Amino acid sequence: MIIFDPTSESGAAFARRLDGRNLTIEPAPGRAGLALMRDQETGSLWQVLTGQAVEGELVGERLERLPSHYSFWFA
Repeated sequence: MIIFDPTSESGAAFARRLDGRNLTIEPAPGRAGLALMRDQETGSLWQVLTGQAVEGELVGERLERLPSHYSFWFA
């Protein structure tokens, strides 16, 4: 899964698979400047750029971050 935070203009790539199941991730309203996403299976809230669950059933879990490179190209 590729996720992008327009506020910080940063992105990250994470594996959606956690403990043998695929999570369906959707954007969630941010809080106090923190970009969040929510999984449809448990309703847990995840930090967009770290992949760590900060609220809900999966709090404390972390999605596996995949190698990626974000760059801005211009002429």
